Parts: sequence; C-alpha cells; structure tokens
Amino acid sequence: MKKLVVATMALSASLLAMGDSALASMDYDYSGVFVNDNDVKRIDFTLGTTSDVTIFTSSWDDGGFDPVMTLWKSTDTDDNYMNMQDDGNSTGSASSNNVSYDYGNFDVFYTASLGAGDYIITLTQTDNYSRAAKPKTGTLADGFVYDQIPDFTFVFEYGPHPNFNGLNSTWPDEPADTRTGDWACHLSIEAAPVPVPPSVILLATSLAGLAGVGVRRKK
Repeated sequence: MKKLVVATMALSASLLAMGDSALASMDYDYSGVFVNDNDVKRIDFTLGTTSDVTIFTSSWDDGGFDPVMTLWKSTDTDDNYMNMQDDGNSTGSASSNNVSYDYGNFDVFYTASLGAGDYIITLTQTDNYSRAAKPKTGTLADGFVYDQIPDFTFVFEYGPHPNFNGLNSTWPDEPADTRTGDWACHLSIEAAPVPVPPSVILLATSLAGLAGVGVRRKK
C-alpha cells in the first residue's frame, strides 16, 4: 500500500505543478556552405500545436551571402507557398540554445504564429527567389528563378568572382563585395500555452487528498 500512496502523491503533484497551462520552447541551429550561387537549403519542421516561430540567419556579418527565406506549408499533396523574406532590415543579436548570434541588416529575421502541421524553410541567395513568390501563390515544385544558372552573380556582373559576388557591388560608388557560400540559420519554436482542463486539476486535487488519507491510515 505504501508504494501505491507514494506513486499517487507524485502523480497529483505533477498535475498540480502544471497549473493552468504547459509551455514548450525549443531552438534548432543549422549551418553549412553553398557551392553554387543557386543552391537551395531545405529545412523541415513539424508543429504539434499553434506556436510562435522565429527564423533568423546570422551569416551575413561573417561574410556569408545575402540570404532569402521562403516558408512553405506542407500537405499530403503539395508544399504550398506561405511567405518570403529577403532582408530583416534590422541589426542586433538573438539567443539560440543559450548562444548569442549577431545578425545584420541583410540577414533574415522573421516571426510568425503558425498552426499545427508540417512546414518547410528554404534558404537561397538573393536574387534567387521562388517562382511562387511574385504571385504569392504556388508550390515548392515551381522552382526558383535561377535554377539553370549556377553562377548568376557572375553572369549578371555583380562582381568578378565565379560565385558569391555581393549584390551591393552593383550600387553606385560601391566596391566589389566578395562573399562566401557560408550560411547559418536558427529556428526557435515556442508552443502556445495548452490549457489544462478543470476536470484534470480537480482529479489531481482529489488524488492528493486520497494520498493524504492513505498516509494517515498507514500510520
């Protein structure tokens, strides 16, 4: 009987500790190196419930290319376009897995509240936008505008290097901006509070009371 009482008390304490809601927060960090201008990095993630999602890159300040992030909602039949961000237009730092990362004006910094489901992030180099981005509708299968031009920053004379010529080298009075294929992306997911039904809290309280009675009887 003693073991049963102890187990019941532990269960009731756990349920009561949950209070009115349960909150889950998770960080994921990804990095790599593009070989060609038109490479595409795909990152898949799944949300079990409505969540606040932050996606940011931290490679521009370290010499990496100017990234574009496109977000897709994945279904059984298609990967559908949701949104795109080229520049976050802000500078600062953000923490992921207890590490602080700096991001620059041309890095991505995107936040949204997303419902439960499967999602895809694609990273490309500016100006290699998704073909679905301009009409704001379509699927990942539509491809990207420079799928057939692996060295587009050189072909279109952004700079003299085979790949990763910074696009701002085309601006007046700006020197050639040599970039690298390095990229780093961070995904932060904070699940929305999940209410604990009153019946569960009531059950926990009842179990706690029964556990106390069990202990007294044991004495």
